[in-house]
Amino acid sequence: MSRRKSHSRGRSGLRWTRWAAGFLVGFGALLVAGGIWLWSAAGWVYDDQDTVDGVHLPRVDAIVCLAGGRGRIAAAGDLWYRYWEQRRIGRESLQKEADFRPILYFSGLGEKTGWATVQQQLRAGVTEVISPADTVLETESRNTEGNAQWLLQYARERGWKSILLVTSRYHMRRARL
Repeated sequence: MSRRKSHSRGRSGLRWTRWAAGFLVGFGALLVAGGIWLWSAAGWVYDDQDTVDGVHLPRVDAIVCLAGGRGRIAAAGDLWYRYWEQRRIGRESLQKEADFRPILYFSGLGEKTGWATVQQQLRAGVTEVISPADTVLETESRNTEGNAQWLLQYARERGWKSILLVTSRYHMRRARL
């Protein structure tokens, strides 16, 4: 009789082991599938390509930089410089007025930010040719919604029709809305 009890305990232990193994395999497959889904969703978020290649520059009224990310101010300054350079070397096909170049608009800088702070983040070649008259330093907004509201107000007041946005790939889909 003791053999049967031990034998039946062995079967229930085996069943439990099979159930636990099946559960772990199923749970592992679920984790893998979820990971693949998250990876593909992250690819969708970060999959935005730059719309300007630096050579073929569209006509824009302003280059808008949503400050806050490392290197964005320098990148916006470099882009502005490309427009300035095209004008300097006589490629005026993208603009109608001979002295056209877009305004460089910085949004969300913080209330204590001034021209000297922005100038420190621009590359040397840009700082040699840009002046405060070429820029707008928006220091009132505190979040993305505020960035959009202040920019919209400023653009309407000046009759801007198009802007070029400089932000992170992560924020690009949200910024397009």
